[in-house]
Amino acid sequence: MRNVIPVHILMASLLLLFTFSACNIGSIIDDTVDPIITEPEILECNSFSDDLILVNNPDLPVDYIVSCRANVSGDLTIEPGVVIHFEDGAGLFIHGSINAVGTEDQPIVLRGVQEVAGYWAGIYISSTSVLNRLEYCIIDHAGGHAFSSNDQKGAIIMGGGPPRMAINNCSIGFSSTYGVNLVLTTTELTSFENNTIHNCETPIYADAEVVQQLGGSTSFIDNTNSFIEVGAGVVGEGSTVWAKNSIPYHVSATDFGLTKSIFINGTNNLILEPGVAIELNSGGSIEITGEGALTAVGTSDEPILFTGTTKLAGAWKGVYFSGTKNILNRIEHARFEYAGSEYDAAIYMRVDPRLTVRDSEFEFIDGCGIYNDNSFCFCNPNFEEENNNYINIEENCFD
Repeated sequence: MRNVIPVHILMASLLLLFTFSACNIGSIIDDTVDPIITEPEILECNSFSDDLILVNNPDLPVDYIVSCRANVSGDLTIEPGVVIHFEDGAGLFIHGSINAVGTEDQPIVLRGVQEVAGYWAGIYISSTSVLNRLEYCIIDHAGGHAFSSNDQKGAIIMGGGPPRMAINNCSIGFSSTYGVNLVLTTTELTSFENNTIHNCETPIYADAEVVQQLGGSTSFIDNTNSFIEVGAGVVGEGSTVWAKNSIPYHVSATDFGLTKSIFINGTNNLILEPGVAIELNSGGSIEITGEGALTAVGTSDEPILFTGTTKLAGAWKGVYFSGTKNILNRIEHARFEYAGSEYDAAIYMRVDPRLTVRDSEFEFIDGCGIYNDNSFCFCNPNFEEENNNYINIEENCFD
């Protein structure tokens, strides 16, 4: 005779088995399915103490929110398509490195929680790392908070270090101060190409020694001050080129207003590309001494402009050559405006410098076109001029 299991016992056993299996299946599902992320991740200051990789979640409009001004001690990598919003006054102080390389189709976006100019501090580079790179990044609404007691502000600031960075194919906008602030003579921009700076107070500040690193491929759109601000001082060593840009170089005083001029000395040679425009403030000048040289050779279609920030005769000193016998001292197809304070001329020569001036124009000068510091005659044997145009001023003068 077969053993028979009562129906009520059989049903209870089946129910128990089903319940156990369901629990196991639920456990398996919980272990293998990631939770759905519906909010951006908040990054506190301690989030950046070690190496960190930030990744894009295509289901979220914003991937991360930075809540503070964080010291980045490790290597920070930001992948293409990442969107980061910054709280009021937040920013990144780079001591380790930042490598934010997006693509044309998936740019990296860094902007304020509120779309207000100057809402967050920006990115301060104080690192020599070769990993430092910003490529295809959109950086908006920064520049409103100082990173140090020196009141250094900007969407991107390069200070300390000495700092090293490549910035290419980036859009920098709505900074309440500078778009890019190159505050140190030791700054190294390993590349700076095809960037757009728009709707900033001033697009760029650069010390005179590092202007040559800017090149001429940047687009400037709707900035309040439509010029590249250059801190007065000594130009870079050797031969350096100031490239033509769509806006002028505007020389501003440094050292609490004591230094107002661009100095070319030693054996340094400043080369100005055709089409370059330089504006100088009151008391400003360009001074070439030692065996330094100024090579300003424009063309008839793209003359080089030396002018004042104030459009009045005598608004700035002029260009001063003293003693230099460098054969590279050459000015052609240039225009001089509003010079003459102190020097009484647009070009002032002392101790018979070697200089050639051709096909150039002088107008609105407080004094002479060219002044030779000699008590007896205008007789510098090292000076040549040809085909210059002096408008409503005396051509050449001497003591």
